[in-house]
Amino acid sequence: MAPIRAWLDESSSLAALPPDATTPVFVIMDESIHAPGAEGSSAPAEPEDTQSPRLVIAAWDQLAMVPWTLASRSRRIESLVADDVVETISSIETQRELPLGLDLLPVPKEGARSIFPIPRNSQSRAHGAASPNSDLPSLPGVGELISTHIAPVGKDNASTRAALRLNVNTTPRALLEAAAESAQVSLPDALWTSRGKNKPYRQAVPGGASAELGGTIAFTSSSDCWSFRIDAFVGVARSSWWVVLRRGERGWEIAQRIPIVTEPRE
Repeated sequence: MAPIRAWLDESSSLAALPPDATTPVFVIMDESIHAPGAEGSSAPAEPEDTQSPRLVIAAWDQLAMVPWTLASRSRRIESLVADDVVETISSIETQRELPLGLDLLPVPKEGARSIFPIPRNSQSRAHGAASPNSDLPSLPGVGELISTHIAPVGKDNASTRAALRLNVNTTPRALLEAAAESAQVSLPDALWTSRGKNKPYRQAVPGGASAELGGTIAFTSSSDCWSFRIDAFVGVARSSWWVVLRRGERGWEIAQRIPIVTEPRE
């Protein structure tokens, strides 16, 4: 967890994606791990190095997706989410006092959309570009389209009194513009200029009331909730985890940590 907490403390507030980014993902680590005593403890992973243990960690901004609870309540927002995703989450019976999570979703059928996302077309590796991997699924996973942990269990977003909060620096443009239209506010051109340079926009963006959502829409320049996929490779073996951290009164706290066991192994 040390690399994740370090990134949250040092880099998450600076996270920004280009306007054409389709998913709010950052690959924060992709390194081969060498044995203690070897020259250097870690190094960037080399394509031909398949035997050294390798650690890959990717982060998704939960404040840059459609919240689970809103995906089927707003026609404008629902139109941005694939029909199969809306159908899947709408079929799950949830209880207000129990937490949401990707672990509630059924194991996908062969060839269907994955539940847990894979950083296949990352627009940003920490603060730089990452290469796409054509061998990975073409459809984005549910976990990079739907947020699950943006509000504490059993509470509405009391801290902000907002029906929807979005990070203007990481949210895909289509979702951000749909939310602004619903709130009847305009997004400044300087926002897109700043994101085009991979720099966060720091000026205030006013929110507004949304009759469609029955509450206000708030815009922020950083996120207090991130989900992470951790993949550890040793030869052909792989162990994967899904972790969600939310910033609270005592700093970054783990909201969920579960093994990923619903994917086929190579």
